[in-house]
Amino acid sequence: MTLFSWLAQLFGRLQRPRSSGVDTQSVIVYETQSVPETLARIAELEVEKGITEEGGNNRGARIVEYQSTTWLAPGPWPWCAAFVCWCVYETLRTLALNPKTWKRPRTAGAYDFENWAQGLHPHGSNSGWSLMSAKTTPRRGDIVTFTWSHIGIVLDYDPKRQMLTTAEGNTFPKATTSDRSNVRLPDGVHAQQRKRSLVRRLIRYADND
Repeated sequence: MTLFSWLAQLFGRLQRPRSSGVDTQSVIVYETQSVPETLARIAELEVEKGITEEGGNNRGARIVEYQSTTWLAPGPWPWCAAFVCWCVYETLRTLALNPKTWKRPRTAGAYDFENWAQGLHPHGSNSGWSLMSAKTTPRRGDIVTFTWSHIGIVLDYDPKRQMLTTAEGNTFPKATTSDRSNVRLPDGVHAQQRKRSLVRRLIRYADND
C-alpha cells in the first residue's frame, strides 16, 4: 500500500463532519477520497476559529495569509477566492501531496476558478479536478461558484430542502442572499446556508494520478 493510498483511507472514512455552526439534518454524499474530505475539514477549522477582518475592509493578518496563496499581491481586495486557494494549498501540505497532473489554484477571481478547473491558460494543465454543471448533486469537498461573483467549499447538502452548507471567506455571518446592503460588521470566514438555485458551477476532485 502506498503512502497516498493509506492517507486516502485515513482521511476518507465515512463519518459525520464536526459541527460547522449550522444545525442541519441532512442526507449527505461523502467523498471516499482524501482530498475532498481534507479540504472540507480544513475549511471547517477556519470557520471554528472565527476569522474576521481586522483594521479595515479586506484587511487583517489572516486575510493577508489567504491572499498570499494567489498570484495577486496582498491588499484591500475581496478575498473569497483567496480563502479557497489557501484551503487547497493547506490540503496539499496536510497530505504531503505533490500532484503531477494538476496545479493548485492561485487566482483571486471567483469565476476564474472555473478556468482553473478546465486547465485553461494561464493556469496550466489540470486533470485532477472537473468542472460540473449546476444540476450536479453537490458533495462534501466540492468547490462551488455562485450566481454572483462569490465562491466557497461545500460542507454539507440537504437534498430535501435543496440547501447547501458551505464554508466561505469574505462573507457576512448568517447571510442568506448576495444582498449585503447596510452591512457594518467586518466580514470573515463563516458557514453559510445557500439555496441550490444560487449555484453557478461545482468543481470536483477525482483521483486521476
